[in-house]
Amino acid sequence: MIESAALANLTKAAKSYTRDIGELISAGSTTEPTYYPSVRSLISAALAVEDLPFSVRINTSEQKSGGGFNLPDVALYDSGGEYLVICGEVKLPAVEIDQLAISTENKDQIGRYLAATRAVLVTNVRAFGLVTVSPKWKGDGPVPPEARRIEQVAELWPSVSALKVGKAIEPSALDAFAELIEAAVTRFAPIAARITRADSCEAGAPGKGGPPREIHACSAGSVGRLRKSVGRELCRP
Repeated sequence: MIESAALANLTKAAKSYTRDIGELISAGSTTEPTYYPSVRSLISAALAVEDLPFSVRINTSEQKSGGGFNLPDVALYDSGGEYLVICGEVKLPAVEIDQLAISTENKDQIGRYLAATRAVLVTNVRAFGLVTVSPKWKGDGPVPPEARRIEQVAELWPSVSALKVGKAIEPSALDAFAELIEAAVTRFAPIAARITRADSCEAGAPGKGGPPREIHACSAGSVGRLRKSVGRELCRP
C-alpha cells in the first residue's frame, strides 16, 4: 500500500512537472526562480518513494561559517528542519550540467555549497546532477572546479527541443532521478549518518542512546522494486 501510494505520487509529479516546465519554457520570459516550485515538487515525490524523512525548501538562507549567507535555490533539510542536508542550484535549460558543475558564478556559490554539505544537486530543469568533492581534496573554503566530480546524472529530456514539445519522461529516466535523490541524501550528505528518527526506519531502529544508523541501510533496494511499476504508471493517460 505504501509503495503504491508513493509510486502514484511520483508518476503524478512527473506528469505535472512535464506539463508545468513545458509551459514555462514556452513563455520565453521565464526566469530561474519560476522553476523552483516545480523542482521542489518533483524532488519531494522522489523522497516519498523511499519514505525518507527530509523536507524540501526553496529560496532559503544559510549562514556561512566565515560570515555572510549562502542562498541556495533549493535545499533539503531533515524532517525537523534543524539541519541542512544538501543545497541545490537551478539554472535555465540551455545550461549544460557539466558546465554548471564547474561554475564559479556568484562568488563561487557551487564551491561554497560543496564546502558546506560536500554534495550539491544541480539542475537545468531538464536534467539533474549530483556533484560531490574529490576525496583527494583536503583544502578549506570553496571547493575549486578541479576538485569537484559528477557522481550521477539523470537526464529527463535530452534536449531543450524535446522539453518544449512536452515529450513524456521515460521510465528509465525517472528511475535514475529517484536513485540520484536517494544517493544524495543517504550516501553523500554528511547528515545522513546522524539521522536516527524512528520514522526513517521503523523496523529495527536504534533505541535512545543507541548507535546512529544510516538511512541507506533502511532504504536500500526500494527504488529497484518499483522499476517495472514506474514504467506501467507512466504509460497510463
